[in-house]
Amino acid sequence: MDFGFIMHPRSLSELRIMLPPYGIPFLPLGTSDILKELCLKKGLVKDLFDLKNVVSENGTRCAGKVLCVYLAPEQFLENQGAALELLKVASDRLKDWGAGVIGLGGLTGVVGSRGKELNEQISIPVTSGNCFTVHSTIKVFERIVNETGFDFSDLKVTIVGFPGSISLAVSQILAKKGVNLVLVSKRETSFLKQFVSLIKDTTDVDVEFTNSLSDGLKMSKIIFTATSTGSIIDPDLLDKGTVVIDIAQPRDVIEKKKKREDVLIVDGGIVTLPSNGRKKYKMFDWNGNDIPGCLGETILLALEDRSEPFSIGRKLPIEKIEEIGVLGKKHGIVADNLISFKKPISNESFQKFVEIFKSN
Repeated sequence: MDFGFIMHPRSLSELRIMLPPYGIPFLPLGTSDILKELCLKKGLVKDLFDLKNVVSENGTRCAGKVLCVYLAPEQFLENQGAALELLKVASDRLKDWGAGVIGLGGLTGVVGSRGKELNEQISIPVTSGNCFTVHSTIKVFERIVNETGFDFSDLKVTIVGFPGSISLAVSQILAKKGVNLVLVSKRETSFLKQFVSLIKDTTDVDVEFTNSLSDGLKMSKIIFTATSTGSIIDPDLLDKGTVVIDIAQPRDVIEKKKKREDVLIVDGGIVTLPSNGRKKYKMFDWNGNDIPGCLGETILLALEDRSEPFSIGRKLPIEKIEEIGVLGKKHGIVADNLISFKKPISNESFQKFVEIFKSN
């Protein structure tokens, strides 16, 4: 089965660069509002690229088409009605092309109750890909913990972006592993209170809450972050020996020209396609066959000929996260690389950081 995938520019600056071929001139800095207004008016949905021959480790094949909705990331949150209409346009085009399932990348998976509304309004199932994103993120975390030699029950982890679907699922999985949690949320809602009560009733872990990001970043040495905001964490303000697993798209950790060697920033939710001696699909500026987990999940559904809305809504069933991990292993689409700002982390750099982590 073939698949479709919808994404968007990851920043306003990237959007600014991508627009001139479609009749919107390169506008100078300081004209952000004008640029975004033009984007809404134009309602651009364009082909980005095709994946013509994706080959599973067991020889199964599929193909896909990737479309881009030309809105700035924040517009998917500020103008959800207009964004949803553009996603419907993109979905119809992918249906006409022949897609049997559609994946939602970045903030396209947040609009309309995290894919629920779009799934109800079009005739092809959509998936946010968040189950595979969570699974691959946990695999990276487990590798880091195993390398450092710590026991899960000795750890305290900060979760930024609670109660988003990814943060919620990560919190549940870590709690089952015995990891103590610090939840960072803008406010203490009734949902958060119910979640904390459930965790305390079903596990032995400690759960703390703070609405202060700066406090949350200092309350543990391992941080997961998955907000819809982006650019909220300055790595220069992190304590020495801190690990940040950044799952957000756009990313939450600000990229600096000068990288710190005493903190570890890891791109979460990234998986690798099997090469099988065939052409590599270098995309999204990542290395080789590295792709986001949301696209990986869409590919897996296509390889399995499963036209279904696998990951939508806030609550991601743990059994589905485990199931998509099994499918990833079956087809050789796995989280086997440590990556930072889209570049591989060398074993030497990682081992140096492990020593710093252990000493702090």
